[in-house]
Parts: sequence; structure tokens; C-alpha cells
Amino acid sequence: MINSIFLEKRFYGLIKKATYFYNRNDNFSLSNTAWDSSNRYTYQIKANYFQLIRHSVGKYDKAIEYIQFLLANHFLEYIRERNQSKINFGFVLNDLEFISSARKMFEYISVSVIDKLKVPNSHKNYLYYLKNESFPYYRYFNKISLFIQNYDFTKRELQFSFSPNSFGIPNDSDVYIYSKRKRFAKAELYNERFFVILEKKFNDFSRNIYKAKVSWLQVFLGCDILIVDKTLNEIIQIKNPSLLVRILKRLKIGKKMPKY
Repeated sequence: MINSIFLEKRFYGLIKKATYFYNRNDNFSLSNTAWDSSNRYTYQIKANYFQLIRHSVGKYDKAIEYIQFLLANHFLEYIRERNQSKINFGFVLNDLEFISSARKMFEYISVSVIDKLKVPNSHKNYLYYLKNESFPYYRYFNKISLFIQNYDFTKRELQFSFSPNSFGIPNDSDVYIYSKRKRFAKAELYNERFFVILEKKFNDFSRNIYKAKVSWLQVFLGCDILIVDKTLNEIIQIKNPSLLVRILKRLKIGKKMPKY
């Protein structure tokens, strides 16, 4: 009802200092109990989502961006990892219309809207999948950073992973430690991780943990990491700042005072 009003008026106001309390731990709240209702799945898409699409198309000859963002954000609840344990897969698997209806709905939602969603790339990838399009993971190469998981001084072994922006890089990509002396040390895939959305399994390069022989001097002074993407035939270079720079950066963040 509220969104039907918004479609007619295309205007709403916000109260500057409103506070909203929501208890996610309430097992009897509608958001938790609704997962066990068949109406939460295909019926939701057909009766509610498409009703708003029809209303928008009837009035403006298209699904306006507000509706696209609204539906895309609402559909994200089906694919958020925290909700996978709540989903009643009996309804999803026994009703083959759920995915087909979702695909039909995303015909009205543009990739530009999906790209603007403030969610991990792994979630955006699934929405691209519903549109039968490949997720452009290469756009995020310049935003990848290195996470140091552990360093064993006795073995001189570094365990590391990459930031979520590395999602989409194929798992068969080679990873190298590169020093200023132009020496390469190939990293070994130590722990390969996957994730599941609506019982479909996906690779996630950003969740993998690698290990490689790295001198303590390289850890202290910094070194470069090279990822060889065999699919794109491209080399991605990632700067690994020195340990001193990392410590100073953390201290700077810790001392940052709020602005008044």
C-alpha cells in the first residue's frame, strides 16, 4: 500500500531524528516466522513484486529506478548468508517457479541498479546470474588489498587472503610474491573456500587462504603480490605495505577523533 502511494506521488519526507528499534532475536517476529510460509516465496514475487512493476509500467511506461532498487534490495534477503539457515528449501526446491519468477522479475531491473547496491560483490554476482549475465569482477581489480592472516617466523611462512573486491577471480589463478630483486615465489592454495546461495555453490577467491615462503624482511619492508588471471590473461598487481606502515595506519585510525 505504501509503495503504491509512492508511485502515485513520487515524493515522501524523512524525519531528521527518528529512531527505530528492531529486535532480530525475536523468534516470533514476522521477519523470522514468514520464512516458513509458502507465501514468502513464489507468491511474494508474483503477487507483491510484480504488482508494483505493473503499477509502475502502467503509470510511467517502465519500472522506475525507485521500484528497481526496492525490489532488488528486498530480494537480497533471499540470498544473504545469514538467512540461508532460515529459508524453507522445501518451498524453494518443490516450487520450480521461484527461480524462474525471480529471473523474470530481474528483466525489469538494470545492471546499473545492481552495481549501485551496497552489498558484497558475491551478492551482486548472484543477481547477475539471475539476469544470465557475467559479473564484471575485473572492474574491482584496483580496489583489492591484502589481508595477512598469520606469519610463522620459524618457518618464514606467510598466510594471507584478499579483500572481498577480489571476488570473481578464478580459483585456478596463480599467486606470486614479488620482491624488488625481481624474485618470484609462488604461493600455495592453503584453504579453498566456497559459499552457497539458495543451494547453488559458488567459488569465492576472496575467501581462499594462501601461504608462501616470505622473509621477515619482506614482511617488514613490504612486497608486491601478483595474481595471474588465466581467464582474462591478465596480471593483477597488489601492493602489500610494510608492517610499519600498517601499524602506523592502525594507530592513526585509533586516534582519529570525531568531528563536531
